[in-house]
Amino acid sequence: MNTYMMYPSDGGGFTPIETNLAYHLDAQTGIYSDAGVTEATNGQAIQQINDQSTSAITATNTNVGYQATYAVASVNGLNSLRLEINNANDAYLLSSNINLTNLYTIHFIFKKDTVADASVIMSAYQQLFGEGANGYTYLFQGTTYASYDGGDDWTVATFVQKDGDTGFFQYYINGILMINGGSSAPASFAIDRLFQRPSARVGEFNVGDVLIYGAVQSLADVAFTQEGLNSKYGELFIPIDNTLDTPPTIGSTTLEWYHNPDYNTYSDVGQTAIANLDYIRSGKITTGDMSSLHQPTASKQMQYKTSVLPNGKASYYKGGADYMNMSEAKVFTSSESFVAYSVHKRVNVNGNIAIFGKESDYDNSIMDWNGGIIYYKANSGTASISGITNTTNTIVRAYVIDRTAQLFKVYENGLEIGSASTTAVTADTTFDLMFNRWVNGTGTIDHGITLLYRGLHDATDVGTVSDWLNAYYGDLIY
Repeated sequence: MNTYMMYPSDGGGFTPIETNLAYHLDAQTGIYSDAGVTEATNGQAIQQINDQSTSAITATNTNVGYQATYAVASVNGLNSLRLEINNANDAYLLSSNINLTNLYTIHFIFKKDTVADASVIMSAYQQLFGEGANGYTYLFQGTTYASYDGGDDWTVATFVQKDGDTGFFQYYINGILMINGGSSAPASFAIDRLFQRPSARVGEFNVGDVLIYGAVQSLADVAFTQEGLNSKYGELFIPIDNTLDTPPTIGSTTLEWYHNPDYNTYSDVGQTAIANLDYIRSGKITTGDMSSLHQPTASKQMQYKTSVLPNGKASYYKGGADYMNMSEAKVFTSSESFVAYSVHKRVNVNGNIAIFGKESDYDNSIMDWNGGIIYYKANSGTASISGITNTTNTIVRAYVIDRTAQLFKVYENGLEIGSASTTAVTADTTFDLMFNRWVNGTGTIDHGITLLYRGLHDATDVGTVSDWLNAYYGDLIY
């Protein structure tokens, strides 16, 4: 069970999780202009920073002229530390190392002056951790990420290194997963300084809180910390809206994924609410902690529309090879039944579309293809239904994978329109993309609500969920 620290916090009442907390820089307290006696005031040079965890580590820089300055009320009324010397002498050496294995979690708040600036939050001698210049992130030796073109706004970031040496890492910005990637970071290392490394960075930036945990936090704890820091600093990103309508609960089946375009969609990484005809950079999902959608590549971003679907509801418009990356893969074993529901409207009847797909994989998809063919593909094997009549009307389609009866069934507006055997589909199924497959479909289509249930729905259940979706759209679909 996690425990929580009881020391006060000056912003938002946020109390960090204490379990496995190895270091906490709180920019609101423990910041001194001398050796721990005189608290720094606005614009003063900082000599010592006192750790607010039970580790009681001090970070010290006695090089006059090369110290950070205290920026009081610089972020929504709260304080931050200002780094602008661009010289290895502005490092703050720790009184004792923070020793980590390759299983750890780091949360930090920062803002670079420009995207072209580089930041260093901490380093293990030359192994730096921070946002580099022009979208290149350094996450200790062997772990880098090159598709986040931000950091010039106040940002809440979390890095999770897990699965052991040469394992995987996750990097979250403002509640959005940027990447789930492979790492070759060393098995252990010792963080010995803040804000610099011996080979000096070039860049100017501000830092708020920094929290280092010597273990992999659960997604629930990551969410708690990101949301707590965000609240403390006056909402640096838009908090997730959980007030959306709840789909039906069907027996013992589980709603694994619920995407509703009317909620939690952004033109950037969680900071700007989407507007009509904006391109979609990210979105959040309410069926799991830290669940999200993300597309960093501008040419593959979908477009947001507010006036295409019935009842004034919004859509994600796919104009070609567009798709969204899911923050977590949804895996169904070869014996697990599941059901996907999709509200969508084709621009024309001939386009190729996919409801779910898998990155770097030709298979693992539910595809509503041209020529009246609907495919279900797993890691191996295909089931297809022919003779479907496509329409440019808004429809509710349900795609039922019945592993017991070995059938793939498709329903439209609550009525079955086709089925096929799945005896040739003997492998597991993995989805980590939405609205397309890796070999991109070229159809143009507006996507409304998408649901993914683990477990089997019979015809009555499909009717229940389809009716709920129709009601959400003002009973104007059928």
